[in-house]
Amino acid sequence: MLKNIPGYWEIESVKNEDGALKEFKISTTIDFIELNGNKGLRTKVNPQLDGTFKNNGTTENFNVNKSGEKLILNYDNTLDQWSEEVIEVTKTNLIVKNEAGKEYRYKRFEKFDFNLE
Repeated sequence: MLKNIPGYWEIESVKNEDGALKEFKISTTIDFIELNGNKGLRTKVNPQLDGTFKNNGTTENFNVNKSGEKLILNYDNTLDQWSEEVIEVTKTNLIVKNEAGKEYRYKRFEKFDFNLE
């Protein structure tokens, strides 16, 4: 499961614990996730039209832990601590659920393609 987590992820939707769904048709901010063993970084980046990314200054450190069959991402910064359970991760989709019961669905980000051929 871990091998599919690194990369660029675009938010598709957020489902609240009560089932209310908020969908995102397009997002100007992408999550770039890096892993090194059981430690990771999640950086907010903005895709540029030339195919590059601009870091918007938000980076969160996390640790990866296994709890039985569950994969948990534990975040800790100077302002807050929280955890997300990885519900599903494939090459193209990532679903995580936080402690408040919100389920975040992401799709693998694809760079802009302006090839008109």
